[in-house]
Amino acid sequence: MGVRSDTTYEIYVSYPAKWPQSLASFMKEAVRLAGFSGNIYGVFEPVAAVMSALEVHGEHLMATKLLTSGKPLNIFMLDMGAGTSDIHIFPLTLECRDGKMIPMPKSGTSYPSISDPSLYGGREIDLLLKKHVHSHLKKFIPFGEPGFSFGEEDLNQMFSLQNAKRWKEEQVSDMLKTGQSTSLPLKVLENLRFMAMFLGSEKIANIKNFKINQSTFEELTKDHWNGLYKMIQSAMALHEKNYGVKAEDIDLVLLTGGHSYWYTVQNLFNGKGLNTDTSRDHFVNSEKIEATHFSKIENEPWRVLTDALPHESVARGLVLYPEGYKAQATAANNVWIRMKVNEKTSDPTQVIKIGDLLPIEKSDGIINISFKGTRYIYEYNIDIEVLTGESIETAEIWKSRHDFNFRSKILLLDAVLIGVNTLIPFDYVFKLEYNFKGFEDGTISFYSKLYKDTLEPVEISF
Repeated sequence: MGVRSDTTYEIYVSYPAKWPQSLASFMKEAVRLAGFSGNIYGVFEPVAAVMSALEVHGEHLMATKLLTSGKPLNIFMLDMGAGTSDIHIFPLTLECRDGKMIPMPKSGTSYPSISDPSLYGGREIDLLLKKHVHSHLKKFIPFGEPGFSFGEEDLNQMFSLQNAKRWKEEQVSDMLKTGQSTSLPLKVLENLRFMAMFLGSEKIANIKNFKINQSTFEELTKDHWNGLYKMIQSAMALHEKNYGVKAEDIDLVLLTGGHSYWYTVQNLFNGKGLNTDTSRDHFVNSEKIEATHFSKIENEPWRVLTDALPHESVARGLVLYPEGYKAQATAANNVWIRMKVNEKTSDPTQVIKIGDLLPIEKSDGIINISFKGTRYIYEYNIDIEVLTGESIETAEIWKSRHDFNFRSKILLLDAVLIGVNTLIPFDYVFKLEYNFKGFEDGTISFYSKLYKDTLEPVEISF
């Protein structure tokens, strides 16, 4: 994909995240040797796919407050193609630049390695479905009987691997996802019409008495899902070892590839598991086998995003990548302001809520503190605290401290009031008028004037 500027082309190419740098460089060099001149940039396929997912699901993610500026997301991406399934786990931060969200990925874990023979691709399921239909037909169609010659080649013509793939995509996957059973493929039913006179109505009826529901499908494919789940666990264990990020820390699961559309894949992450005990806590010989729990996904299943067309999503992501995701940034944390004068503390005033659109400005904020003291009080320690977090109890404090000394003015006042008992309690009133701004990149601007009684205001900013 190329983007032309005034002077040259900017060319973006993608490659698997598990590729070593040598292969990535080879890919970019091949593009150059193919005649493309200009600046050539490499983008991991998972990053491009995430860019595409933001375009498709961004509005939803913004509404759920998951998509916020400056807050890292731990992403588990499972790319399930026809031949293999590949995993890439990585942190991604969205940086807001000129009102656009730019994905900034960091190093992650790719699994399996480029030399690992693990497959677990969609073609394996196609083959299992084909064999299952063939096995059913063999129960009622005579093989090698006089006058009825019917062999494996005839079965393959009646229902081929390509027929199984089409059946999966057009019927089986959708129906099982909604809990329905699926009957024989249309391709088989069409062939049965020509075989009725040879087989008889009873055998035809028995052949048509065919159903696949979730339970039978999961039993039929359990070895496949067990293998894939072990691969997920191994990838997660490796990522935790390298980066300290656990399954419970994963914020978003992105499934790409046609194979990802099976309901069973989402059940490997959302805690439902499969009827065969895959990805569920269970017992084997009285020993408890614990599943790997993606806690955030289990609590909020909408955190699983699916895009069944990986090549299209990567291509779309490459086109979108240079421009970024056009969306207004939202706040990742609640923000409060609080003032302290010596030992007196005001109630916290909330200026930003999680999910508020950024930038945000509070231009007419006022915080008051009043207390009784004596005229010998002439030094004031002023703390302006900005608290950020999900709750006021767990919030982190950014503190700006200012020490004020009103010694000269207070002593002059006391000199005028000779004969007055300076220990008589006196009302002290502090008023803070502030202007607060929160920006897309997570920074703040704070400007205020502090008024004490009738004295000239003091400016405080940070």
